[in-house]
Amino acid sequence: YPHPITQPRYCNRYRASFVCDPDRVINKKQADSLDWIIERIRNETLCICPTCGKSQARGITLGVAIMEHIHRPHNLPMSEAVRLFAERLRKQWGLGHCDDDILLLISTKDKESHTLVGPAVSDVFPQEVAEQIFLESRGHFANCDFYEGLESMVQSYFDMLRRLQLKGLVGARVQSTPGTSAGVIVGIVFGALAVMLLAVGAVLLLVRRCDAQYFSTKSIPEALRRMRELRSARHRHHFGRQNSKGATSPSYVRAPTATAVVAATTPEAQKLTTPLATPPPKPPRSSLTPTLSNGCYESPSGGEAPRLNVSDASDSSDDERSTSDSDGECTSCDSEAAIASTPGASSSSTRTHATV
Repeated sequence: YPHPITQPRYCNRYRASFVCDPDRVINKKQADSLDWIIERIRNETLCICPTCGKSQARGITLGVAIMEHIHRPHNLPMSEAVRLFAERLRKQWGLGHCDDDILLLISTKDKESHTLVGPAVSDVFPQEVAEQIFLESRGHFANCDFYEGLESMVQSYFDMLRRLQLKGLVGARVQSTPGTSAGVIVGIVFGALAVMLLAVGAVLLLVRRCDAQYFSTKSIPEALRRMRELRSARHRHHFGRQNSKGATSPSYVRAPTATAVVAATTPEAQKLTTPLATPPPKPPRSSLTPTLSNGCYESPSGGEAPRLNVSDASDSSDDERSTSDSDGECTSCDSEAAIASTPGASSSSTRTHATV
């Protein structure tokens, strides 16, 4: 007998299903209606397994097997053959997670039917309750209304399970598993990392707002590379401008202030100066000076310029006294030519006095 989930084509189904009808006793629309009710039972009832993970959070699963004949061994009653076949088929299908399934089997030509409850479901309601549900729907099978009979049985199971669930007799016994705890820990770690990355991104966005123009592209590595290139070019341009300014601009030397000059002329500063920095000595006075006679220059012979004789102190003192005491005029200075040839004389007076 085919499997409705792994072999839906042989069960006259176009997809994985919980109804298998290889002899086409009911049509596809009726089979779809039965599948819809069974899906509601799985989704709206709680898990009754000892351990129910997230992948096993569905409720009780029903399977429907429809056929015309059942092979019956010799000397074996038909009812017993149907029961044995139902047990073997339920184990072969394995629709539940922990034997929490129910199998409905109908043989139309043999006029036999059987309801088999898995060991986990028998804790919720025993086999006698399943037989009572079949007896309530037996009239439809007697009238060959197989779909109505099956639909009535599946709906009765659904109503009973919901009533037991509301009373608290059917509940999910969910136990924490190591996989669940590990998943929670991994989720917390990744959540913390995501928060840290968001915080770092916000700080970088606030600090580096001036670099927002570089992130116009979608690729962050490309934007970072472009930002570094533009910064390097900017630094090179700025450095080149500074070098060009230094090459073209004239250099200025700050002149010393008056205070610095005065400080340099003090004796303390003069002691610290080097011989190279001292000014050159004054040249000695020439001994060839014009002579004075009665306060006037005498023009030497030979056309030479008159010179002063500083070494002759007696003559100069006598001349000074004679110049200051005598009221007479110098006869040698009466000539205008003598006055004009005298370099130290005044042009506005006829008398020339020289003071050494």
